[in-house]
Amino acid sequence: MENKIIKVNIAIWAVIAVILTALLVYFICNGHSYNIFNFRGYSNNFQVQKQQSVGINNCDKISLDFSSGDISFKTTDDSKLKVIERANSKLSDNEKFTVERDGNCISIKDDSIMSTSLNIFGFGYGAKEIEVDIPKNYNKDMDVATKSGDIRFNSDVTLNNLQCEQSSGDFNSENITANNISINSKSGDLRTKMLDTKGYNVQTSSGDIDINELSGSGQIEASSGDITINYEDIGDYSNVNDRSGDIKLSTPKSLSYEFNGKCSSGEINCNFDLNYKNKRGNEANGQVGTAPFKKITAETSSGDIRIDKNN
Repeated sequence: MENKIIKVNIAIWAVIAVILTALLVYFICNGHSYNIFNFRGYSNNFQVQKQQSVGINNCDKISLDFSSGDISFKTTDDSKLKVIERANSKLSDNEKFTVERDGNCISIKDDSIMSTSLNIFGFGYGAKEIEVDIPKNYNKDMDVATKSGDIRFNSDVTLNNLQCEQSSGDFNSENITANNISINSKSGDLRTKMLDTKGYNVQTSSGDIDINELSGSGQIEASSGDITINYEDIGDYSNVNDRSGDIKLSTPKSLSYEFNGKCSSGEINCNFDLNYKNKRGNEANGQVGTAPFKKITAETSSGDIRIDKNN
C-alpha cells in the first residue's frame, strides 16, 4: 500500500514539473522574463511601457478593465484623458493596454491573459501600474475593474455614477461625489475620506471598511473585517451588515434617526439611551432626535456594535 502511495506522489510531482518546465520554455521562447516566485515589491524599477491621450468630447462613460496591476487616478487641468502604463519588466505589444471608443463610451482594457509577473502562487501582484489622469471637468460615468491590484483615487472626483470591482486589492480614495456609488472588493481593505452620494452599495468579502464621511442611502457589507463609519448625513436609510467583525458608527448631533441593532455573538453599546430586548445586550433599538426619523440598521454575526452620537 505504501509503495502505491509513493508511486502516485511521484507521478503527481512529475506532472507538475513537466507543466512548470513547459511554461518556463514558453516564456523564454516568447521573450518574456517572468519570475514564478516574484514577491510583491520584487523590483521597484517601473518603466513606462505605454502612454496615450484621448479626447473626452461627448463621452458619457469611461470604462477600465485590467487583469492585474494597481490603478490610480488623479484629476488634471488637461482637456484630454491620459493613461500611463508602467511595469517592472518589458511588456509585449499584446500585453499593453488598448483604447477603444464605442459611441459615447471610452474603453481602456488589458487583453492579456497573463499578468506582467507569472502569478502561480499569488506573489506576482503589483508588477504593473496604471495611472489615469482625468480632466477636472469630466463628471459622467466611470467603471473600474481589476482582477488583482489596488484602486486609488488620489484626487477629489465628482462623477455621475461610479462602479468599482476588484478581486484582490485595497481601495483607497480622497473625496468622491456621485449620484450612485458601487464598490465591491472580494479581498482587501476599503478606506475613503468621503463618499457623498444619493445611493451607495459598498461590499468587501475579506477586509476592513473605513469611511470617514458618508452621506446618502444604501448598503455597507463585510464578510470578514471591521466596519467603521462616520455619517455626515443619511438620505433615508443605511443598512450595515458584518458577518465576522466589529461595527463602529458615529452620527452628527443634528441627525434624527431610528436605530436597530443585532449581533449573534457580541454586545451593543452607545452613548445614548437604547431599549435592550434581552439581558445579553445583543439586540436593541432606540430613537435619536425628533421625527421624521432616518433609519440605521446594524447587524453582525460575530462582533460588537458601537454607535455614538457626536456632541
